[in-house]
Amino acid sequence: MTVNGDVTLDCSCSSGAQYFYDDETGDYIYKRDDNGDILFAADSRESSITVNGNTGFLSLNKSYQGDVTINGDVVFSASYDDVGVEDHESPYEPPYEENYAPIPNAGKIMENGELLVDFHELEGYINHVVYEGNVCTRTERTIENEQVRGTSAAVNGDPLIVDVSADALGAATYPVVRTAKQDVQSKIQTILTNKDSKLTAIDISLIEDNETEVEPEKDVNLYLNELSGYQKPALFHIKEDGTIEKLFVSSESDFSGRIKCSTNSFSTYFVAEDQVLASNNINQAPTESEQQAEQNTTPQQENTATRQENTTPKQEESSGEWKQGADGKWWYENNDGSYTSSGWQQIGDTWYAFDASGYMVTGWYESGNTWYYLSEDGAMETGWVYDGQDWYYTDTTGAMETGWELVNGDWYYFTASGAMKTGWQDGGTWYYLNESGAMAHDTVIGGYRLNSKGAWVK
Repeated sequence: MTVNGDVTLDCSCSSGAQYFYDDETGDYIYKRDDNGDILFAADSRESSITVNGNTGFLSLNKSYQGDVTINGDVVFSASYDDVGVEDHESPYEPPYEENYAPIPNAGKIMENGELLVDFHELEGYINHVVYEGNVCTRTERTIENEQVRGTSAAVNGDPLIVDVSADALGAATYPVVRTAKQDVQSKIQTILTNKDSKLTAIDISLIEDNETEVEPEKDVNLYLNELSGYQKPALFHIKEDGTIEKLFVSSESDFSGRIKCSTNSFSTYFVAEDQVLASNNINQAPTESEQQAEQNTTPQQENTATRQENTTPKQEESSGEWKQGADGKWWYENNDGSYTSSGWQQIGDTWYAFDASGYMVTGWYESGNTWYYLSEDGAMETGWVYDGQDWYYTDTTGAMETGWELVNGDWYYFTASGAMKTGWQDGGTWYYLNESGAMAHDTVIGGYRLNSKGAWVK
């Protein structure tokens, strides 16, 4: 039994699947609840359960004797002692036996009813809710003699636990954590001066009554727990106006995995190795070309050489004028009255492409069997490119990359169409690509060990 997609709520592994059994069809397949969230259950007569996506809530019942594979993250899981419960009994809710922390990059979890991964208790679990399509756990516990309320999330390979001081929160207020959007992560990457640093970027909100975002009544302590892969991490806060403040730098010789700081507002935070940022405002992040200039590269000179092979564009810095037609399209008129069509022209320090009618091209453009991406203002892009659907990478000449590429010390894989891949990839050897696209290595993902080259070691 396979579900291709994310399971927002229950992936329930039991002997009876009594909650989701369809009397009319006799099926034990997944279905959706009234909110459209996937509910999914399977019984011990099924040989295996596979979810090709993330799972919000995973129920592991003792009666289940099959296999379980989650090719994605598990936000929260619990085990039930349902042995002896008959199939199709009236709604039956056995008590939780144990509540578990997130499982990033889960992989194969169970084989023939035997667990293959180490589960860690989710301390202080109260309940879980669905907020804006995401499963959010709620916990209450004591940290460093302080009462806190928390939540959990699988973020960038870590089973992250986030806690906030309870004394400044309303009675029904808990934190919610989500991975920061990819475009925000991309901007953060451009302001990091240590390109080898691991990056954990998250959005934190305080939600009251599972409906309204609120801010704390006063300064609160914020705890980030279960972080790994850092030597001397720093915590940065991106405020609503885009300015960035550093809230924490580790002073430990051996980082314990916990960050504690004080804050009075919640938005986007990111953890990276302590460093001086290229900009203290996320809205003023340097462009790829500016970063290359700082590294004393001359990408435009390289562009000239490449274009000569393909379309022989004009290399001189033309003194001309941009003009716009009544239809809104732009073209460039040189000082002699001529204009470029069906090719490239360098204007100042920027390359532009023009179609057969001489109008400026935007978006994807094929030239000499190579694809390039032109921004909304027509400028040729280099480096990371997001076209509204997928991430791509273009080299210093602007050419779109495919296959395996080493970018800032990490390996990424791009399809024949150039789109960046994530998750498990099989090319004769299995590899795992993190949510950021970077290849995992020297680690264990879902019980599968990856060597220094990222390959699954059988």
